[in-house]
Amino acid sequence: MRRLPRGRMTTRDAGSVDIELIALRVEAALAYRLVRSATCPGEHPDDAALRLTGSDRTHVQALHSTSWRWERGRVMLTYAVVPDPRHDLPAQPLPSLGVAISDDPARPTPHGLHDHHVLAHAIRHLADLHTSDPIVRATADDAPVTWAAICTAATDMPVDTREGARRPVPRRQPDPTGNVRGHIGSRGRPAARTSTVSTANATD
Repeated sequence: MRRLPRGRMTTRDAGSVDIELIALRVEAALAYRLVRSATCPGEHPDDAALRLTGSDRTHVQALHSTSWRWERGRVMLTYAVVPDPRHDLPAQPLPSLGVAISDDPARPTPHGLHDHHVLAHAIRHLADLHTSDPIVRATADDAPVTWAAICTAATDMPVDTREGARRPVPRRQPDPTGNVRGHIGSRGRPAARTSTVSTANATD
């Protein structure tokens, strides 16, 4: 599987974890920036993620942790910010996305985990929050184009196991009472192609 361009790791110090920030925005289509850094001594991971946005809190609409993993002997916490507050910095177009899952129910870490799997998981997680989290959903009103692109990209996203099986994962659907139904981890039919949102001339 093709690896994404790796984010630049900034100076490592005595911090306890590493932080990975995915900044999402719409250009011609959904695009992302990837930045990595160690936490500073005593720095809370949330504060480190905010630092990596390159902006102050007043310009950050939604910042959310999306996953963690064990990488090179350290914990890597992944955060996503929507929309990217630094449109002046270059971004990459999304690759073909698929979520990695483990085929061993007693060992949850997927085999052969790559950056594009982490990105796919973040997008699917954000789309779920858009449905289930009223705080996140309220921020989406200020960036409707980016959030629409995220939710579309998460639709029928393929799932990869070590055996290479690819199955779309049904999205959770809201019911009229405001509850959420469906099962994020269910396994279904053969994979559909990854969706792409056309957002020409559309901005948040």
